[in-house]
Amino acid sequence: MERMSGILMIPIGDFEADGPSLGSYGLDSMVGAEMRTWLFKEFGLDYSFQKLLSKTLTFRALATVVARTLGVVAVAVGE
Repeated sequence: MERMSGILMIPIGDFEADGPSLGSYGLDSMVGAEMRTWLFKEFGLDYSFQKLLSKTLTFRALATVVARTLGVVAVAVGE
């Protein structure tokens, strides 16, 4: 949320971890490209722009994906 706050110049207090989706905060192609680059550089996560715009992708959901990528959280069987 902190990274998106800085990019979009929206106070961090205006973001919610459990929703709405990242796209609802004004994620466009430029911001999406910056987020994708940051996610890859910081966490080694190659996350598509389409996934970033998903209506179900909340900050908490993205954090879970990052945690799984880093091996901090195990992937559940069947995922």
